[in-house]
Amino acid sequence: AHCNPLVGFEKIVEQAMAYDNVIACLVDLVRYVTPLGMDILVYQLLVEVCQENKSRMSDATTYAGWLQHLGTFAGTFYRKYHSLADLQPLLHYLLHKIRSSETSDLVIVQ
Repeated sequence: AHCNPLVGFEKIVEQAMAYDNVIACLVDLVRYVTPLGMDILVYQLLVEVCQENKSRMSDATTYAGWLQHLGTFAGTFYRKYHSLADLQPLLHYLLHKIRSSETSDLVIVQ
């Protein structure tokens, strides 16, 4: 994944959104990633959060599973690699959403 990390991280984030039991293993894999790879992983997290065509809620009171899993993955990732990964892009996106009165994406920082 070092020669084309975008493709690899797209699959890693897709797996994390689909299966919550592999999140810890996927976060551990990031240990071997270059600094460029860390930036691309942050980018891929933003790409997935920003997708408008996915339903954010499974019913009136429950967030969709993919969004909850993505929040768990992002939280675990940033907790473990806080000194290597840039949190600013995700926070900037969330602040923009709060300003526009859309709060469904706040499950990411839960």
